[in-house]
Amino acid sequence: MLECQNSASESRKVLVVSHDAHFHGAQMLALNLVKRLKYQFKFDVYVLLKSGGCLESEFEKHAHIFNVEREYSTKKSLEALVDDLVIRGVSVAICNTVVTGDIVELLVRKNIRTISLIHELPELIKEYKMERNAELISKFADYVIFPSGYVKSLFETVSKIDENRSVVAPQGLFFKNPYKSRVDAARKDLRDAFSLPEDAQVVLAVGYADYRKGVDIFVEVAKKVIQTNPRVYFLWVGHHDISFIDPVLNEVAKSNLEDRIRFVGKKEDDRDVFYAGADLYLLTSREDPFPSVVLEAMDVGLPVIGFRDAGGFQDIVTSDTGILVPNQDIESMVDAVNKVLNDEPLRLSLGRNATELIDNEFGFADYVYRLLGLLGYDFKKISVVLPNYNYASYLTERLNSILFQSYPVYEILFLDDCSSDDSVVVAQQVARSSTIDIKIICNEENSGSVFKQWAKGIGMAKGEYIWITEADDQAEPLFLQTVMKGFDDDGVVLSYAQSKQIDDRGNIIATDYLNYTNDIDRNKWQANYLREGTREITDTLVVKNTIPNVSGAVFRKVDISGILPELTEFRVAGDWFFYVWLLRSGNIAYSAESLNRHRRHAKGVTLSENKGRHFNEIVGMQEYILRHFDVDDEVRSKVMRYREKVKRDLFG
Repeated sequence: MLECQNSASESRKVLVVSHDAHFHGAQMLALNLVKRLKYQFKFDVYVLLKSGGCLESEFEKHAHIFNVEREYSTKKSLEALVDDLVIRGVSVAICNTVVTGDIVELLVRKNIRTISLIHELPELIKEYKMERNAELISKFADYVIFPSGYVKSLFETVSKIDENRSVVAPQGLFFKNPYKSRVDAARKDLRDAFSLPEDAQVVLAVGYADYRKGVDIFVEVAKKVIQTNPRVYFLWVGHHDISFIDPVLNEVAKSNLEDRIRFVGKKEDDRDVFYAGADLYLLTSREDPFPSVVLEAMDVGLPVIGFRDAGGFQDIVTSDTGILVPNQDIESMVDAVNKVLNDEPLRLSLGRNATELIDNEFGFADYVYRLLGLLGYDFKKISVVLPNYNYASYLTERLNSILFQSYPVYEILFLDDCSSDDSVVVAQQVARSSTIDIKIICNEENSGSVFKQWAKGIGMAKGEYIWITEADDQAEPLFLQTVMKGFDDDGVVLSYAQSKQIDDRGNIIATDYLNYTNDIDRNKWQANYLREGTREITDTLVVKNTIPNVSGAVFRKVDISGILPELTEFRVAGDWFFYVWLLRSGNIAYSAESLNRHRRHAKGVTLSENKGRHFNEIVGMQEYILRHFDVDDEVRSKVMRYREKVKRDLFG
């Protein structure tokens, strides 16, 4: 593996190649890849466009753009550009669509590790005379990625490919629909916008209205369904093929159905309300490899009806999430539409299954992690668990310190424990503009225990590693990048860094915790270390909790259900108990750099806690370790000295 994950973010450079910048599915995938690579994975992104289009200015907002048609139209100038990119440090590339096959060859010959994303089916490859490019991809690309096994098998009828270099990886959902949790509002907004009856049933299609997408079939199905259903309306969102659309529109007009079958245009900025406000998605494509519109529809609970053997979408449109009918069988498609629209429990059940499938298996972040893995980057998936209670004033700063980490964060689980301030509103504001997935989970009643929130977050996390970030703390941008190096040792279960101490206003009141740990060892925390967890327990953690702030640690995800009853009994020392339990089964790594910022409130939870309980939990943890581990006499004396010190500090 490359050492990319250990480099400063400025040194991560990647080239993304798109055949053009028009507003279509493959180009939108490329654009969203660019955004993820830049903002989640902190790459410096270069984009090579074989030609331009309306999205070029959008690409320019997030990457360095080179337009081949306009600026590098000769072979010599294009080769010079690639040579310059190599000098700048570009060593990996993602080429999108078969059309970029000639670029794949050039990049590989320049020793740039290159993967190719294939979306096209054979009919389209042959229509655009791209067979040669397909051959170049099969020959030169380090890996060829297909969205489904269906697309892969058909591509091999055009060009055979080494099985060891072919990968099936569904692209995942790259759009967030803000109406996902507000479907009722979307339904009302959509019907109001088009003056539809309140009880109107809406059948939706989204895409470029042409022969391949089956816009003519869409109209034929609509006409037949409308004959028996007075409540149904068919909406097509998207631009159209001028040479093909006129006869289709004439057919609608001739049938006097302009009100019931509507072509509403591109609607680039507000397609979300169509998906969330509709009742059913109708995919009439004659050939469609793996349309992102299917993922967008299923994400908000729309069952999908489409043709069997027409594309890779049949891997996810199953009897659990929709209905597939024989290819181009209009009567069967009409029957399927009527079946779903006339059976509301069935429609809702299919929709729930569809949403669950997308949530569990089609995250766009997972797709990008997979691509980067093929390019040699071994980024670990880190789930951030952020428990919060009434810390609205610190949340923007806290969340930004997570989002601006140089090492990528996989997901953020924001767990609000029934705050009475604006915490949830602040989190929602940040989430709306975040490239990283932020899930907001709110308790209707206060749990009474931050450790219950820990357990809840760990249980929900999808990542391999957990970073619990207290809502009022901060982190330096290099925190994760540094701490994650500890996991280069496969035996490490917990890696942590030194912490600065800050006050309510963020002022540094101590650059580290050395004064706190000096009574155990004056030298140990001056340098990085890696050691067995049991040794850390028996000579260090038996004395006191030397990881005073969980925000400064990352640990491998573990099942904590077995210790949950004990953990949630603690009010103060639950983190200490958790570290000891965890380190029984692995090693610990430490970085001496103060990269975490631990906020110490004048009257924090710990400082204002019942003194008796505070003291008893400390003594209880010491005794627990003394009972279960062999501790030498010298360390035992440190235990007793610290116990006496705490007693004096608390009770005088």
